[in-house]
This record gives sequence, C-alpha cells and structure tokens, in this order.
Amino acid sequence: MVTLLASVLLTFGPAQVDQNAPHKVAHGTPKVTAEGTPVTQAEALKIFTQNQSLLSRALEMKVPGHPMVPNREVPVTREQTVSELYRVYAAFKPDYKFTPLPTKYESGVIKIAAPQRGELLVLVKFGFVGPFSPLAAGPSDTLSVSQFGDTLGMFISRLAQLTHMPTPKWSPILGAGGVD
Repeated sequence: MVTLLASVLLTFGPAQVDQNAPHKVAHGTPKVTAEGTPVTQAEALKIFTQNQSLLSRALEMKVPGHPMVPNREVPVTREQTVSELYRVYAAFKPDYKFTPLPTKYESGVIKIAAPQRGELLVLVKFGFVGPFSPLAAGPSDTLSVSQFGDTLGMFISRLAQLTHMPTPKWSPILGAGGVD
C-alpha cells in the first residue's frame, strides 16, 4: 500500500506554479483556475490514463482496455466518471484481499440513471465513492476540479486498502491477541 500511495504522490504530486502565469503549472500542463469550472473530458482522459498506468505498475496487474472518455473540451459527465471508475474497480477485483463490510446508504439520494446506477451503487456499497459525495448525490452532472480530485483520491485509497493485506507487525489488531 505504501508503494501505491508513494507512486500516486510522485505522479500526481504538487507542481510548482509560475506566479506570472497562474493558469499554467511549471511543467506546461494547462491548469483550471476557477474552482467551479468543471473538469473537461480531455482532462479526465489524461488523469484516467495516468491513473491506469500507475495502478497497473504499483499493483503489478494490467488493467484491460483504455479509458473510454472522449478527448474533447466539454465537461466530463457523472456517467462517464462512474463508468471509468467501475471499469478499474472490476479489473482489480480478482486481486482484492478481503471483502469490506458494506456501506449503508440511501438509494433515493443517488442521482444517476441506468445502466451506471448499478455500477455507482456497487462503488458506494464497498466504499469506493462516498454515499453523499458530489459524484453520487451532487446537484450537478459535472464535477469541479477539487470534487474530481476528491473522488479519485477516495477511489485510489479504497483500492489500496483492498489490494493489500496488512501485517500484524504494523497492524496490532491483526495479531494473535487481538485488541487489548
């Protein structure tokens, strides 16, 4: 899990921002400046592609296929984001070390139609997406940069938890004596 999180931080870690050009990060990648501006399909595609490559290397398991988000400058939709997260969830499912307890949620607050509704309910049930997060229950069909980042961060964190069996050395609760 440490390797995965370190790889994520190295890949998506902080970039140095040029103070004279607040819309650009130091290495030349365009940066969205307004908080409410939705993430575009092109931006989502780039992040999903980098994420897939990173996860495949860190977990030593290939994710079949490529992200299905089009490379266009229009906002990425809730449905596209859910489909992509579910695709990665399903690809790594054989590598999960345990099944987490299901998360309780109100299905009435989930704002998405079929066929992605079933996918989103699975992601919420197993803790990959928050039950009241902007992706699951937000008023908009799009996500801002910070909302998209939070969604992806929660997803990667849960994936890291499920693909790693902790050792009793660092997790005393797993030891022979259990909890004191």
